[in-house]
Amino acid sequence: MTTRSDNAVEELHRKLDQFRVLLGGDALLSLTQEQQRSLREEAENLSQKLRSMQESFLTIGFLGGTGVGKSTVMNALAGSEIASASHRRPHTDRVLIYSHEETGPLMPLLPGDDLAWLPVAHRSDAMRQVLLCDLPDFDSLLGEHRERVVQFLEHLDLLVWVTSPEKYGDGRFYEFLTQVPKAKQNFLFVLNKTDLLFQDESLEQGYQQLTRLARTFQEHLKKQNLDQPRLYVLSAREAILFDPLSPWNQFPSFRQDIFHHRDTKQIVAIKSANLDVEVQSLFSALETERLNLTLFQQALARCEKDLEDQRKSWVQAGDEAIQLWLARRIKPAMQSYKRDPSHLVGPGYSLAILLGAIQRNVSVETDGLLEPSRLQPPEEATTCFRKRVEWVDVHLGRSILHQGLPSSFVEKTKRTINVERRFESLGESFLNAVRLHIVDPPLPAFRLFKTFQWISYLMLLGVLLIAVGGEKAWLNVLDTFGISSVRQLLISIINTLFSGKGLAALGSYVLLNLFLAFRFYRRYGILLNKSSQKALDALRKALSKAWGDCLDGILHDLGRLGEETREKMATIADIKDSKQ
Repeated sequence: MTTRSDNAVEELHRKLDQFRVLLGGDALLSLTQEQQRSLREEAENLSQKLRSMQESFLTIGFLGGTGVGKSTVMNALAGSEIASASHRRPHTDRVLIYSHEETGPLMPLLPGDDLAWLPVAHRSDAMRQVLLCDLPDFDSLLGEHRERVVQFLEHLDLLVWVTSPEKYGDGRFYEFLTQVPKAKQNFLFVLNKTDLLFQDESLEQGYQQLTRLARTFQEHLKKQNLDQPRLYVLSAREAILFDPLSPWNQFPSFRQDIFHHRDTKQIVAIKSANLDVEVQSLFSALETERLNLTLFQQALARCEKDLEDQRKSWVQAGDEAIQLWLARRIKPAMQSYKRDPSHLVGPGYSLAILLGAIQRNVSVETDGLLEPSRLQPPEEATTCFRKRVEWVDVHLGRSILHQGLPSSFVEKTKRTINVERRFESLGESFLNAVRLHIVDPPLPAFRLFKTFQWISYLMLLGVLLIAVGGEKAWLNVLDTFGISSVRQLLISIINTLFSGKGLAALGSYVLLNLFLAFRFYRRYGILLNKSSQKALDALRKALSKAWGDCLDGILHDLGRLGEETREKMATIADIKDSKQ
């Protein structure tokens, strides 16, 4: 069962633990490292004091005559058998002290040393903070020993007077009651074994007997100057054996009263030591942090709003810087890098080799355009990106200082924004995008284009052969195909080539090849430009996305810092709003 005292003590422990967590790392920005160290030590000392206060015990004395069931009442309170016949006193003048097995030495906890006592260990967690003192039966106490027992009772927190229907009228009970100078508000009276009234009787007759008995017992107590005695009519035996209990059995109320005394003692012990005041005094060091965090949260919110308002224009400025970068560095590098003649065939390939050699002789700067150093953005583009990232850092820092906050808050935001790391990360994203879209992808295969070239050149060669072979020789091959007819065709081609007609045909063939070579070379350039432009468009989108992601990352980190600040403010409020 969780009690109010358990909750109060655990709440103090929880808040002290939260306080120590806040003191870890750079959580409290309003305090110096030395101040945080001092507060951590103070919090640990208070935790130790609190743990020692929790170890305070409620001492309860159980008094009664022989056979009234004191042991049964203690067992019912504990929820297990802690008092049994094996614990009978070797001498009738000794006190049995029932304590939890994890309790330390009992000597410092017990009042006085004039009375002999015998310790009995148990495992009932319900009685962990309670010492149950089973005193000798009052009808066996005589002389000097009775005086020592009375002196012992003065130091106990609570006295439970147990009697039964057979014993409640014993005059010695009331005589002993008058000898105890203990404050009467610390007396509880238990009329035990009342289940006997319902044996062999109807329920109505049992209630009538119980009512008469309780009224008579109260009248006896009032004669002892107890105007409003706290009397509990119960059967401890039924409380152990049965559930639910009979309606007349007041054992649950009696048990709740006992635990209320235990809890009250813990709370009183904490307050009497001013421990709650010390804890609140310690927590007061958080007030400055709470106020500063409120101002810090406002500065963060304003900076986030300003950045969101300017994000669209910053993205547009970034796009312009990217366009400048592509025009100055990436596109020239692509034009040089993509001039691979491998997709040209025949005369077109030769023409591309020749023009490439001429171009290299004219300009030697195009060979290294794909070096990483040459792919970096130009200074104008770099400045465009950097000054906007730095603006967030500077703008937020000024806003924080304008609020009169310590420089530690500025340092916190600088670590969050981290201009150098963020700009370096942006550069890596840019370079990875260039490699992904420009450097690494191979050229398209252009298979259809290559096939068309081969067909064109072969058709032109076929026309030349037909022209110089002569109609008669070709008809002879077609009519009588064989070695003889083919040999005659070759002889005709050779004779014609060295004639005026053949030289004219050969010149025409060369001119037509050059024409086709220039046409294919130009077409190849158009295809390369289209491929390059497609890659540039994809690269521009990737670079724009990387820049947008950089801005979103700043907003996300500022939002996360704001969320951490709100959580810290809530934790401080939770700690400071402690109600003990």
